Amino acid sequence: MVLSPRLKKIFLILFVIGLIAGGWTTWYVFFKPHRDAGSETPAFTLTADALTQTFSENPEAVTTYIDKAILIEGTVSEVGSTSISLGNIICNFEESKTGQISGIAPGQVIKVQGRLSTYNDLLDEIVVDMCTIK
Repeated sequence: MVLSPRLKKIFLILFVIGLIAGGWTTWYVFFKPHRDAGSETPAFTLTADALTQTFSENPEAVTTYIDKAILIEGTVSEVGSTSISLGNIICNFEESKTGQISGIAPGQVIKVQGRLSTYNDLLDEIVVDMCTIK
């Protein structure tokens, strides 16, 4: 089967358009900016004790809070290199924001905003990531 020059030109144009669209889609997926839950408007504002009590009484409440930006106020119980614990709530900081942890000491009352990522009902542990101190 022999293609006419006009049909070859149309196929070539469609091929080039497909390459451009595919390249742009790949670039967008791999290089789009990541979510910053610390700069979002919080969906919920709670104390650490209230959040702990909510999950202790009703473990299914995690579906309400999961993947939402939350603002938590509580007393620091432990400070790590990339995380802070507010009782049983572990607040993980990204590498670029670990400098915020340097001035924090156990016993200090702080406000932390981040994304609730998991709840382990066996250990009664709540994990919040993408944190920022407010």
